Amino acid sequence: MAPSCGAILIRDDWKSAEETMLAPFDLLEQVPARRKIVLMGGIEEPLPPVRACYRRVGERLSACADRAYIVGRHAP
Repeated sequence: MAPSCGAILIRDDWKSAEETMLAPFDLLEQVPARRKIVLMGGIEEPLPPVRACYRRVGERLSACADRAYIVGRHAP
């Protein structure tokens, strides 16, 4: 077994509605880490207006992570 580097991985790759994306951000805020990096895909079936949905998720994400990488069809 490799020595621990102190990294913690939260994996949630099942459905990604806006409501379910926010719970891991709550958890991430509580993690005592020097850096917090998020890799995420798009929002599954975002409610209209889509732009506002992504804005809400982005604002919440920016409050708990130092860096974010977004991949997928609607990635910026």
